[in-house]
Amino acid sequence: MLEKKLVWILCLIGCFVFVQSGLASPTGLNNIPTADVVSENVLVLQTWANLGPERSTDLFFGAKFGVYKGVEIGLDSEDSGPIVAQFKVQAPVFGPDSKLLPLVGVENISTDTDRAGDLNPYIVFTYDFDFLRGHVGYNFQDDNLGAFLGVDTTVQLGGRDLVLRADVRETSDGDELLGSLGFLHVLPENFVLEGWVSVPSDDGLEESYTIKLNYVLEF
Repeated sequence: MLEKKLVWILCLIGCFVFVQSGLASPTGLNNIPTADVVSENVLVLQTWANLGPERSTDLFFGAKFGVYKGVEIGLDSEDSGPIVAQFKVQAPVFGPDSKLLPLVGVENISTDTDRAGDLNPYIVFTYDFDFLRGHVGYNFQDDNLGAFLGVDTTVQLGGRDLVLRADVRETSDGDELLGSLGFLHVLPENFVLEGWVSVPSDDGLEESYTIKLNYVLEF
């Protein structure tokens, strides 16, 4: 319980401090989307697993593709679950050089809503503060309306990008929260490694750990 509370405090402090110091799935942070999209004509193949102390391992496979500049589409599925689709579109309404970038998207698109759940439209704004980026948005899924926010900052490790990330999102129509801390590290040979810990505010739920491997192909 103490470890769970500590991670939650770090998640909230990370988001609060980063955003205040700057006054901070589809492509995104740990558990939230951002205004980022896959570059045009780039395909990202993904596999990831959710682990936990009192749960079976959930294995997922997915892919996302930059159809046009600012437009991403994707598919993913659990090893025994339905295939779900997503798409997101950047909306640079403030001009191409603006540090504020809005995006609209829809995730969890499936014909099998009994297993996949409801469609989840969302909107998100990303602002680049130079030394870090802040993200804030809202998802409009039935029975799961909620805001989300996050921050990320990029440092160098071994001459390659290491992105440190934190995010918090409302769940259960705003009655609960889900916080997370994680990283993304660019590896040789077009591989990208991600990992994060997710901590729900509900004391009846345990934290989970996600490890994700991406392979990037450019056409």
